[in-house]
Amino acid sequence: MKKTNSQAVAGRIKAVGYARVSTPEQAEKDLSLPAQMASIRRYAQDRGLALAGEFVKRGVSGTDDNRPEFRRMLEEIYRPNSEVGMVIVTHGARFMRNATRARVHKEQLRRRGIRVLAIQQTVSDDPNGHFAEGMFELIDQLESETNGVRTRAGMAENARQGYFNGSRPPFGFCVEKIATSAGPKNKLVIEPAEAELVREVFRQYLAGSGAKSTARHMNQRGLLCRKHLWTRDLVLRVISDPGVVGTYNWGRLDSRGNCIRPESEWIPMAVERIVDDEIFQMVQELRLPPRPRAPAIEPALPRGSAALFALR
Repeated sequence: MKKTNSQAVAGRIKAVGYARVSTPEQAEKDLSLPAQMASIRRYAQDRGLALAGEFVKRGVSGTDDNRPEFRRMLEEIYRPNSEVGMVIVTHGARFMRNATRARVHKEQLRRRGIRVLAIQQTVSDDPNGHFAEGMFELIDQLESETNGVRTRAGMAENARQGYFNGSRPPFGFCVEKIATSAGPKNKLVIEPAEAELVREVFRQYLAGSGAKSTARHMNQRGLLCRKHLWTRDLVLRVISDPGVVGTYNWGRLDSRGNCIRPESEWIPMAVERIVDDEIFQMVQELRLPPRPRAPAIEPALPRGSAALFALR
């Protein structure tokens, strides 16, 4: 393969392949990791490019650039004396599904004489090609955001019907497969051993232990939280979870933004309670900071009384 001027100057004569899928469903279709890598190897071989590395990751979103394998690839490319002059992906969306971040990373790579090439979206390495590439990036982002809206709508309806969307149930519960006319669904049910630990946490907190003391008590007795030591934050999370009194709120956490959504967007799901309402409420009241005592108000003295007291 004939080198470009930027490659010739930098001495970059190799390529790396990057493959990614977001979901298990994608892994089973034409976006499967083996299919992507086979296409990348074939493309490199046909053009006489040596692959300096293959970076493959399953189950990660393309909207975020904080992906371990993606970062590892960049570290390999940017290391001193690297000969990598091209990143090969099957489709631009495999590299990045956020148009702004895609443009930032590609521009940084381009300044080092490195090009990101999408096999199914080939464009020329000139201003017209860069414009077309930008359009592809916007289309990929639009598709990602549209899919996200549709997926959330489906998950919201699933939650309204009382089925669990997540993969990791809250502490005290486990997931049970339920056969339905639409296929198997997940239901949150009590996990007896964990539920007893939840009750013990409430008992210790009610006894006046406090979150730190409760965590220390649980750890000293070997009563771990899913093989992890209890911490103050874990204790507070358990005693503030409305799921333990029969209401699991789906959609409370925005996983992408890592923040709490407005309460109007939560979807309550009925689950079997682990502790009584009265106990839960008592613990919540214990968590409240003590109200400051109002200063004592001295009765007003008749005019001239202050002078009399001063004389005594």
